[in-house]
Amino acid sequence: MGLFDTLMSKASPIGMLAGAAGGIMNVIGAIGQKNEAENQMYAIEAQGKKQRGAFDTGYADLLSKAGALKTYQGDISRYTKAEQYAQNNLRTAGSGQVAGEGIMREQARQTTANTLAAAKRGATSSSDLLTAALMGQNQEGAQMQNIDVMAQQTRQSMQQQAQQNYLATLGQTAGAAAQQAGMQFESENAKQQQLLGLEQERFKGGMQLDQSIFNQNMEAAANVQKAKSAIWGGIGNTLGAVGSSLTNYASMTKGYENYLKARGTV
Repeated sequence: MGLFDTLMSKASPIGMLAGAAGGIMNVIGAIGQKNEAENQMYAIEAQGKKQRGAFDTGYADLLSKAGALKTYQGDISRYTKAEQYAQNNLRTAGSGQVAGEGIMREQARQTTANTLAAAKRGATSSSDLLTAALMGQNQEGAQMQNIDVMAQQTRQSMQQQAQQNYLATLGQTAGAAAQQAGMQFESENAKQQQLLGLEQERFKGGMQLDQSIFNQNMEAAANVQKAKSAIWGGIGNTLGAVGSSLTNYASMTKGYENYLKARGTV
């Protein structure tokens, strides 16, 4: 067999297709890589959704607990009770008898009775008795008047003192209410600042998590696209190799025919 015969035997279509088998195996391998890349992409996507769900649930629970925290509640009940007590004293101050007033009046009446009794014992006529009775009544009237003046002054003093006490309790209640309102505001403001801080952390953390998940998804998608490109590139290379081999084979066949004609074989 000559050199041309040897070349034609090795350039048969079966031999050329066998040479393209390596390219087909590469395509098969690229398809496997593509499938694996897709599986990883779906797994990363599912994991990202799981992470985001856990993040949202965790922060929602944290914000709920922070929102349920109790703030300082002002209490001025003891001041309002003192105010009510002072107000009641103001309404009743000076009413009724002053302490000791009844005893003083009884003593005045007893003095008059004693005076009349003594006058009766020493009187020598009805005129003396009448005079003693008038003197006793005048004396008792004067004493009663003095008692009235003293009682009225005492009542006025009691009313003034009750008024001062009531005004003092009003001032104490107002001061306590302002203090408690300030403390309550500070407590509520601190709580709102805490909630605002948590919201800011949630937003910042959510943005970072979303960016991380996005990057992972993009990387996984890029791997899938890379594997697909490898598949199509392998297919193109294989088809190109086969086409080139067929073209070369046709050319060699034509040359072989010409060779045989030149030898007079055909």
